[in-house]
Amino acid sequence: MQAINVRNILWLIFLRDWPWKLLSLAIALMIYFSVRAEISNLKTLAVPVMADVGYVMTSSKPQTVHVTLRGSETELSQLYTPSIFVAVASSSKGTNEIETIHLKASSLRQIGRLRVVRIDPAFVNVRFEHPPLMEPPVTPTIPPPVLTNQPSVEPKSDLTKMAADEQTSK
Repeated sequence: MQAINVRNILWLIFLRDWPWKLLSLAIALMIYFSVRAEISNLKTLAVPVMADVGYVMTSSKPQTVHVTLRGSETELSQLYTPSIFVAVASSSKGTNEIETIHLKASSLRQIGRLRVVRIDPAFVNVRFEHPPLMEPPVTPTIPPPVLTNQPSVEPKSDLTKMAADEQTSK
């Protein structure tokens, strides 16, 4: 009796209205592969290695890296390649030694919503000038104004004097 109920439940789930289920699966696969084909375009660029904000880089080996980006054809064609760069920052303070820095997808600037597939080479040797020449900006503190009950400007015009004379004469 138990086996019959399980068999009926499985038949209801999998075999009832099987033509519609097969059609739905075919439509879902078509949508999946059409979206996948839209975003699977690749573009490889030679991108310069530059110092991140607040650092001064004196040398880099290599000076450019090859970055492979994935996205739609329109996003890749609208990409302004001269503005793209890899930003590197120093991990040590006070030394002028060569640092080996691992490049990550988050190091790329100006790529928009494109996905980074590969960065080749993944490591660069960089020498920074320490301390960094660019200091963060200092915000000045302005003292609050001193408020008094006295007006800061006294009226000196002739019209004001005439009005005051008229009031005193009445």
